[in-house]
Amino acid sequence: MALPAGLGRTNLRLGVTMLKLALVLSISTSWISPVLASFILFKPDTEYVYTFYSSTELKKVRTLQAESKIGFVLVKSSNSSSGLQEIYLRVHSAAVTSQEERVHLSEERDFTDWFSFDISENGAIGQVYFPRDQDDHVIGVKKGLVSLLAANLQHPPQDKVN
Repeated sequence: MALPAGLGRTNLRLGVTMLKLALVLSISTSWISPVLASFILFKPDTEYVYTFYSSTELKKVRTLQAESKIGFVLVKSSNSSSGLQEIYLRVHSAAVTSQEERVHLSEERDFTDWFSFDISENGAIGQVYFPRDQDDHVIGVKKGLVSLLAANLQHPPQDKVN
């Protein structure tokens, strides 16, 4: 069975192009050495401000939206090979909204007390530091906000992040 005119040349060009691509990829990968994920380095005297939004649907109850504006400030960098940095968490605002009401958590609770945490260069959270007499609900919210940061840093989202 004969091939239609031009089809043989098209297959040949495609084959040559694939070989060139394979050659380029094999050469370029031999020049690239594996690198550990290391992308978190907070700078001194800088506040990194983020706004988080989330929505949770509670079946047969209501849908809740949470919104918070938070800042991260470098407290100190480790001099050891661990690469840990201690970061201070500043809560600018936190609110939970449903169709019926809006609750400003930052007005109902005191979020001004100290809260800091160790973070590795790959976004893993280590030790957290806070006054032991701080409100348990406030600590829970702050730990949740830090966990959101860590989750986003360790597993970059597929879509746009607000």
